[in-house]
Amino acid sequence: MRAFLRDLWELLRKHVKVLGALGAALVILVLVLNFAVSQVAQRSAFCANCHYMAPYVEQWKTSTHAAVDCVQCHPYGSVAVAASTIRYLSGAYNPRPRVEVDDKSCLAGGCHDQRLLKTQETFRGGIRFDHQVHLKTMPRGIQLRCTSCHNQIVQKGHVTVTEQVCYTCHFKGAGAGQAVTGCETCHGKPKKLVEHAGFSFSHESYLKIGVACSQCHVQVVTGDAAVAKERCAACHIGREERLKDVQFLHENHIARHKVDCQECHAPIQHGKVRLVEPLEVRCESCHIRQHSLRKLMYIGTGGKLIPDLPSRMFAAQVSCTGCHIHVTEKGAVLSHEARITAQREACVTCHSPGYDKMYDDWKANMAKLVQGYASYLTEAEKRVAGKGLPRQHATALKDAREAYLFVKDGRGEHNVEYAVKLLQAGAARVDALLAALDPQAKPIPRDDLIGQRDGYCFPLCHQRLPFKADVMLDGKKLPHQLHVDSGAGCGTCHSASKHKALAVDRAACKACHPPAS
Repeated sequence: MRAFLRDLWELLRKHVKVLGALGAALVILVLVLNFAVSQVAQRSAFCANCHYMAPYVEQWKTSTHAAVDCVQCHPYGSVAVAASTIRYLSGAYNPRPRVEVDDKSCLAGGCHDQRLLKTQETFRGGIRFDHQVHLKTMPRGIQLRCTSCHNQIVQKGHVTVTEQVCYTCHFKGAGAGQAVTGCETCHGKPKKLVEHAGFSFSHESYLKIGVACSQCHVQVVTGDAAVAKERCAACHIGREERLKDVQFLHENHIARHKVDCQECHAPIQHGKVRLVEPLEVRCESCHIRQHSLRKLMYIGTGGKLIPDLPSRMFAAQVSCTGCHIHVTEKGAVLSHEARITAQREACVTCHSPGYDKMYDDWKANMAKLVQGYASYLTEAEKRVAGKGLPRQHATALKDAREAYLFVKDGRGEHNVEYAVKLLQAGAARVDALLAALDPQAKPIPRDDLIGQRDGYCFPLCHQRLPFKADVMLDGKKLPHQLHVDSGAGCGTCHSASKHKALAVDRAACKACHPPAS
């Protein structure tokens, strides 16, 4: 063995110059080839030579970054090119593309170097977004990168944002109908009037008294962004011991290696998944079959003569205990209280001082209305007693009687608008019945609330609400308070059937205010 090594050494020593020259030439050749390959590889067209890169290259060509060479974003130096070439030629390559993009590539001069200077901008559909909060701080203790959000490759567009990443951070671990950062962080305070289940709804008044978004938006996501162990096995073998080290997992995968969140987390979808329905308030959750008629009155359903009309408070999801504040959720009276009626102070709690007087008006006027309608109905029944009524007239009288019993036993103050309109409809049917039997008969006296001219807006609500001294009509100022003080009924100008609707315009004013001659 020693003799062999000695002879080899002598051979090398005699030909050292030749061997050195060959070695130097080989190194130079490798360097030249690698330089040539790296220069060619700087061109984006080179990437398409690999069959597994074709879909990514095609997507890049139609993206907003089509004018940017791949290597301007993806770090791919000469050494990496040489190593990839050797792996590719030897068949040991990984078909996954090298997708890591450093933040410094995105924030380089001439690219997005001004992005962090913008404090607020809007994202799809008016979502508020701040790059500084996401990149300069550590939301939820995680160091995010540009590609944490801009991580799409071919699914929806090259380096576009996928909302599922946002949803993973904002909703994972949050309660039902909630977000970790709160709803207003992204959406702000809703200002637009929205329509839901046939009702116009303004968020402003409810946010003002602290109503939580989750009270109406009961479910805003589907999915929980869980991480299944099988996801880890796609890249690792035998690493389960660190699955519970959340801090390490996020630091190693996101901060160091810029792994997409969706590589590990199951998707979360966010939107109006389930809003509370107007008929979801169920009194029987506290009172088992005890106040069914009052429940129906509050819900605004059950009357045969008019369409369903939920109470405005019911539409705002005010439960029974919102007014009956001395009754527990189990339906029992609190130990220090003996009352089960609604409490006047509940009105002031949600609204402003003076609304408790409106509650008094509701009770007094409903009692007066029911009593007056009973007398009206009794007189009508006397007029038709002993007469053989056609079937449709008998049904009309029966329906009018049922409307009375419904408002009486259901306590019309639970839904004054529905109660008044129901009795108005009953009276209209009785009037039509009496007119058919005797066109010359005198009308039966009735309560003012049943009349159609002035409706119910002033006696039930607006006498407790401040009037505007002046309002605008057709672009001109109109002395509103002056008309109120003059005794002009609300129905003179306003619709008696449609809330807030006007029944007049400037031309109609001439009926009361003829032009001076």
